[in-house]
Amino acid sequence: LIRFLSFRVKKTALGDPWFVFDSFMVLMMVTETWLLVIIFACIGSSNGSGGLGNASILRILRLLRLSRMMRMVRLLRSMPELMILIKGIAAAIRSVAFTIFLLLVMIYIYAIIFVQLTRGSLLGDTYFPSVPDGMHTLLLDGVLVDSLGGLIDTIIDNSSFLEAMLYLFLLYMFVLLAAVTMMNMLIGVVCEVVSAVSECEHEEMTLLFMKSGLEELIPPEDQTEITKEKFLDILHNDHRAADLLEEVEVKMESILDLIDTIFTSEDGKAKVLEFPDLVKVMLNFRSTKVATFADITGLRKSMSARVDRSEAEKSNTLWQLEATIKSLSEVIETAAKVEKGTIERMAKEAVQAEREALARALSQEADLQPKGAPTSRTSKQDLSPSPSLLGVSA
Repeated sequence: LIRFLSFRVKKTALGDPWFVFDSFMVLMMVTETWLLVIIFACIGSSNGSGGLGNASILRILRLLRLSRMMRMVRLLRSMPELMILIKGIAAAIRSVAFTIFLLLVMIYIYAIIFVQLTRGSLLGDTYFPSVPDGMHTLLLDGVLVDSLGGLIDTIIDNSSFLEAMLYLFLLYMFVLLAAVTMMNMLIGVVCEVVSAVSECEHEEMTLLFMKSGLEELIPPEDQTEITKEKFLDILHNDHRAADLLEEVEVKMESILDLIDTIFTSEDGKAKVLEFPDLVKVMLNFRSTKVATFADITGLRKSMSARVDRSEAEKSNTLWQLEATIKSLSEVIETAAKVEKGTIERMAKEAVQAEREALARALSQEADLQPKGAPTSRTSKQDLSPSPSLLGVSA
């Protein structure tokens, strides 16, 4: 009743599943405790039977009250560590079941061995009278190590030296395999599964935290199209963005350094991100994230696209330059009223003439020098055309 009065709009109470569930429980309790008693008293039934028959079967519905334990789900959601443990146990059931099955097979085999070896002796009559009793003994004393010392004392006191050595060897081997190896392996399996579940849960909580934080920073009308300018404006003008990135272990410097890569497509055009894509990009920039094969493949694809785009731009630039030079040459030849190709031919002849002149000058200088004198250190660059001729050629 108090919960019903707490609703501002009363009709919205029917939209609350927990309120409807609690109301149904209360209605069942009132019906069983008060209404049925009044009805039975009116019809003169003293044992719960009469015109309505045996109404005690309705008491079975009391078991539905146990469903109120479903409220524990709320408590578990507020305690993520407890939820991780429960999910880890649920995920480890399969592995634990196979480990226990293997352990039972080992107990069964060793029980048969001890029953056959100790038949007719005090040890056999006390601890291994049958295979089920032998399995129980090995489970308590060999696996759980409840009273292993008593079993060992019985073996030593009631067996010969060779028999005692054989029994102790088999018992120690069983303890080593079952109690030490199998039980520790079982613990390792549970720890491994819980660790994997914990990592998945932490990843999911980080995703939800990042998503809720970005929803507060980015208005709903801008979440469908997030451009580079809008994102930079949020990073620089809203201090909550820096706190959010620091909370999820994302460095602001890395985001700013690679902002062009984030908002650039493979063909070099500006890219507009949607809200889910932005969340995924932010999570990929975490310092704790380990690079996977998919990340390396994506990097290789991006670099290949950039190289191909650079080669295409270079080829396009060279083609435009050649076309411009050719057009300029045609214009100059038309203005100078000379034959087509004359300017290019004249430049080549001038370059060749200068090279020949330099070669003759070097030859004459070598003839005039006395024998043994150091030769002139003229590099091959001296045979190249002078800047004036290069200007004429251009």
